[in-house]
Amino acid sequence: MISINSHLTMDEAQQIANSKKDIFYFEPLYKAHYKSVYKFVGNRIASNDDVKDLVSQVFLKAMSKIGKYQAIGQGFSAWLFRIAFNEIADFYRHKNKRIFINIEENGIEKLQEESGLELDSTEGQAMLANVLLQLNKDEIQLIQLRYFDALSYFEMATILNCTESNARVKTFRTIKKLQNIYPNETK
Repeated sequence: MISINSHLTMDEAQQIANSKKDIFYFEPLYKAHYKSVYKFVGNRIASNDDVKDLVSQVFLKAMSKIGKYQAIGQGFSAWLFRIAFNEIADFYRHKNKRIFINIEENGIEKLQEESGLELDSTEGQAMLANVLLQLNKDEIQLIQLRYFDALSYFEMATILNCTESNARVKTFRTIKKLQNIYPNETK
């Protein structure tokens, strides 16, 4: 599970303020958020080398743009995930690669619970992988964020730069689409 803290701690707020004055103070922010950003990127990129490169790009961009960061409406980790989300989109756009989705057991359980699809067998999971290939990249991102990253609709909205209700509606529509496609896979 990836957590996006929407509120800054006093230490983090001070580290951000110090980083805006001198980038030397960015190191504690890097250390505090590296693992969660790595997991976020790693859930979307197949190659370990590409993951490492993208995570480096995320933190380089964050360091260079720290002066523009404002805590209004989003926590620092949400800001980092938004940067990561954009870097991943650029990666796929420039490399013309297929989108990678890391299907984890706990995400399958939640997806099955909310969609009513039979996904608990090996065959069901294989069908899910085939069905996911029929979704567009935005729909795949919604499934990834909600079920495999286990984010709330508020956290999804922060990353996707939309309202919470919009994230909820888009996810609901994507689940409906999955339900319509999935039975066709069994025929």
